[in-house]
Amino acid sequence: METISLKESVGKKVTYLGMGCNLFLALLKLILGIISRSSALIADAIHSFSDLVTDFVCIWSLKHAEEPEDEEHPYGHGRIESFGTAIIGVLLVVVGVGIIISVVEHLLSSPLEVPTPLAIVGALISIFVKEGLFQYTKKEGLRINSKIVIANAWHHRTDSISSVAALVGIVGAQLGYPFLDPIAALVVSAIIIKAGSDITYEAYNDLIDTSASEEMKKKIIDIIVKTDGVRAFHDLRSRIIGGKIWLEVHVVVQPRISITEGHTISELVKSRLIKELDEVYDVIVHADAEDDREAIIYDFKRKKTDSEIREIVDNTPLKGSSFKSTIHYLAENQELELKFQSPSLPKAEQFSALKTIKEEIEKRKLFYKVDIFLEIG
Repeated sequence: METISLKESVGKKVTYLGMGCNLFLALLKLILGIISRSSALIADAIHSFSDLVTDFVCIWSLKHAEEPEDEEHPYGHGRIESFGTAIIGVLLVVVGVGIIISVVEHLLSSPLEVPTPLAIVGALISIFVKEGLFQYTKKEGLRINSKIVIANAWHHRTDSISSVAALVGIVGAQLGYPFLDPIAALVVSAIIIKAGSDITYEAYNDLIDTSASEEMKKKIIDIIVKTDGVRAFHDLRSRIIGGKIWLEVHVVVQPRISITEGHTISELVKSRLIKELDEVYDVIVHADAEDDREAIIYDFKRKKTDSEIREIVDNTPLKGSSFKSTIHYLAENQELELKFQSPSLPKAEQFSALKTIKEEIEKRKLFYKVDIFLEIG
């Protein structure tokens, strides 16, 4: 059985409601605009018809953007929502330009007409219905954190504003200024183009991996630095995909803790960011022993190092003894920790052998610092 996410469910419900209202208003304003001879109301009707197209884009985007990650799309399908938002923005610009062309052609070819009072009714109905749709759609879009639903809400708002402009033009024409009606149509077009441009620009930013806002970054940093075990951080990077934030960050931990403890601190940072910030979807945390932005890449020769240490050890009374070596790669220095199990030798002889091993390693300049430990038992 196919499951549907809350985001898709709420988004579709809101959008279907908008579709019904848009269809009703588009037909109403078109019929009243033709009957009342109002070019402003006809332009407003075309705007409402364009809303129907964007509603279909919104539903399609919501359905596919919520599909889970797969092998070909490891970051999911969230960009489909950004792509759909961009389509809505471009469509708005195209509609706005189309209305301008239509109005200009009408002005050049026909005498100015005064719309009848019937046009006022259509404009008023549109204002109240579209403003109500804007408030409801925006509220739900913010609740489910869906940019495409929020973009569609602002589409409703532009329709409401354009109806206000149409109303002003119609009333002005009724008062003896017939040129105000086509001017209102041009104002409607400008509003539509501005809204479309803003929506397209925001979607474009999402598609090119724009980072999180400065306000959000402050919240992210506050959580990172207050996580137990984190000394500092660097290389914080973020990108927004489908309204969700993906993060990468390097955290600096105490240099001599175990790998597992460093990993646990990293997982704690990740868990807190996702749990405390709803906008954060996934986090990649890299644990560093120190700030490694200018780190030296060492020639890693573990086998050769152990072989040289074995050679040194076998030239002492501890010949054949097992040891564990731990190498710390810090800044420009490499440090060595050696651990031996206590052999069956007098203590004085043991310590003398360990001293010899340390001096020989230092003499060969294999490491900047050498610490040797003797495990008892």
